[in-house]
Amino acid sequence: MNYQVFGTIVWLGLASTAYAQTASEYSRSQAAIKKCDDMGKFESMECRDKLEERLKTRLNRLEVEYKKYLKESTSAFPGIDENLLKSFAEAQRLWYQFSVEDCSSSAGSFGGSGEGAATHTCMLERYAMRIRTLQFRIKNPK
Repeated sequence: MNYQVFGTIVWLGLASTAYAQTASEYSRSQAAIKKCDDMGKFESMECRDKLEERLKTRLNRLEVEYKKYLKESTSAFPGIDENLLKSFAEAQRLWYQFSVEDCSSSAGSFGGSGEGAATHTCMLERYAMRIRTLQFRIKNPK
């Protein structure tokens, strides 16, 4: 058997397993968001706030873990790790800025009393997607 083909098959198997794990965590986040949305107004607000706190905490931990991964993976190349860390920090800032603006523009396009809840739900979904992306990057280095 061709070792390159075998290696690719093994890598794809490992990557698909890691993606399935991150996807299942993402699915749990989506279920939690839906659960919050199905509650009464005040319970829903409290539920979303607690979920946002958990997702932000998870995202912050993953940011630290990803920065550690970047430092370790570039330790043989002085100076590169600082550039990567700066690029990652800027990417995170831009991701957050984009998410806030995009959620505000899409949820706020019709106005009304549900606008705040729609914007909040959109941001929760963005946090969950970003968590999934960072988990996949950490588990599947290129």
